[in-house]
Amino acid sequence: MKFDFSNLNPGTWFDFDNDKDGGKVCLKILSAEDSQKVRDQCIKKENIYRDGKQYINENLNEKLFVEMVWDICIVGWENIFDAENKPIPCTKEFKLVLMNKSVKFAEFVTVKLNLLRELKEGQSKEEEKN
Repeated sequence: MKFDFSNLNPGTWFDFDNDKDGGKVCLKILSAEDSQKVRDQCIKKENIYRDGKQYINENLNEKLFVEMVWDICIVGWENIFDAENKPIPCTKEFKLVLMNKSVKFAEFVTVKLNLLRELKEGQSKEEEKN
C-alpha cells in the first residue's frame, strides 16, 4: 500500500446528476487530526464545583462546529454558477450559504459524504479480514 504524504486525506469528486453545466463537488471526510482541530475550537471546558466536588462541563458551540465541518469536508467545486451565470468561488462563505440555504446542495453533499463514510468503513472491514 502506498501513501502520499503530501495529501493523506484527499478529496473525492462527485458529479451532479443530469447537470448540463457539468457541476461537481470534491468532498472528504474528517481525519482524526481535523476532528481534533474542530473539537479544540468548538468545545469550551468549564470547571463547576458542586457539593465539594469538581465537574467538567463541556459547552459545544454548535454553529462554529457545523461551519468548520462543512468548510473542511467541502474541498472544492467546479462549474457551479449563480443566476447570472457567474462562477461561484469555493470559499467558506459560499460553502455555508449553499449548505444552509440550498436544500438541493445540502442534500447532495450529505448523501455523498455518507457514501464516502460507507466506502471507507467497507475498506476498513475488508482490510481487517486480510
